[in-house]
Amino acid sequence: MNLPFPPIQSNHFVHSIVARACGSSAGHYLLLGKCVRACVIKSGFVPNVVVETAFLGIYAKSGFIELSRKVFDEMPQRNSISWNAMIAGYARNGMEALGLQLFYQMKCMDCQIQDEFAVSTALAACAGINGLNFGMQVHAFLLTVVLSQNVLIHSVLYFRCGEISCSEKVLSGIEENAICRLIMVKGYVFNGRYNDAITRVVQDSNFIEIAAIDHSVVVFVLTACAKLSLLRVGKQVHGLIITLLGSHLNWVSDEEDVAIIGSALIDMDCKCSSVREARQVFDWLHPTRHISHWNAMITSYIHAGLLEDAKECFREMPERDLISWTTMISGNVQHRLPQHGLTLLAKMYTNEDGLMLEALINMYSKSGLLNYAQRVFDQILEKNVISWTSMITGYAIHGIGSQALEIFQQMLETGVKPNEVTFVSVLIA
Repeated sequence: MNLPFPPIQSNHFVHSIVARACGSSAGHYLLLGKCVRACVIKSGFVPNVVVETAFLGIYAKSGFIELSRKVFDEMPQRNSISWNAMIAGYARNGMEALGLQLFYQMKCMDCQIQDEFAVSTALAACAGINGLNFGMQVHAFLLTVVLSQNVLIHSVLYFRCGEISCSEKVLSGIEENAICRLIMVKGYVFNGRYNDAITRVVQDSNFIEIAAIDHSVVVFVLTACAKLSLLRVGKQVHGLIITLLGSHLNWVSDEEDVAIIGSALIDMDCKCSSVREARQVFDWLHPTRHISHWNAMITSYIHAGLLEDAKECFREMPERDLISWTTMISGNVQHRLPQHGLTLLAKMYTNEDGLMLEALINMYSKSGLLNYAQRVFDQILEKNVISWTSMITGYAIHGIGSQALEIFQQMLETGVKPNEVTFVSVLIA
């Protein structure tokens, strides 16, 4: 067979680009990334710091931080990008303490020069675990080496650690900066200073500017309105949301963000003792209602003592999740109907809602309660690939590889075809 063009030889740049492409959609192309890495190793393109850093990033973004650390430890040479990628990987996966430990090692043991990205990641990790003392040390280091000072990151750290006065001092003099105003509103709400947050919003002559930058700020404002029962201000925020949706077509493009903002509106109306307004918001969200909107509406009815309306809403739900069931169960108990609650609990554990049972398996697995996860799994009469994979993943991530492989063997024997996620879990096991 004659090729119209001579075969093109790949190089480490090609492999690193492919690796980054695999990592751009976290989790979806992890198996492909593993195959590419196997090809890279076989072709002799490692050790290469660029290629190995790219694969380190794949695993971190996909949540397989142990594999990421394995690649990092096996690298004979590392540059600042490698260190930053590993530190950021820990922070992304909720392991901020390990990220900070690596940050310390980077400076004191491997004598790597820490750039602004490393320092910013370390400060974010400190904020994530309320590590004020370490964060102040990083802040002092930043001042000592005279890096470009990102005071906004410092202020977030202090807000997260409850040191409001320190954060205000850091932001002093740049209060007109849009990001600064955004941080202050969110920081006040985070620390329960709802009056300060609302005062900031009311005094802001261009609040729409910061809402356009980060739409999540409206959720914080709605939370403050709910805590202070400020229905009028909440309605103004609702009007702002409608304005932004009309003038900024891409203001909220992510389905999860739409769900969070809609739920916050319903919750605010409910806590301001206006179930009618909450229902109007719920109806306004049709036909793009998310399951969280249904859950928020049910919670509103129960909070207002309207259990029958909550039941009707529950019956009309196109699909239910764990929150839907537990909200209705607790609602019945709160209204002194424990028997009805027990009946719902029994229904929840039947096979009529497979998605909910799979959610239960994931919840118990992530909590390390594998015995409970196995009990729920055993109750599923018609197990699909998601059910099997959830159980395999549960055992795999807790280091019980033999049990994971046994479940995988049972899956194959039943004739259910594994998917990419299944194979990844088996490889971990």
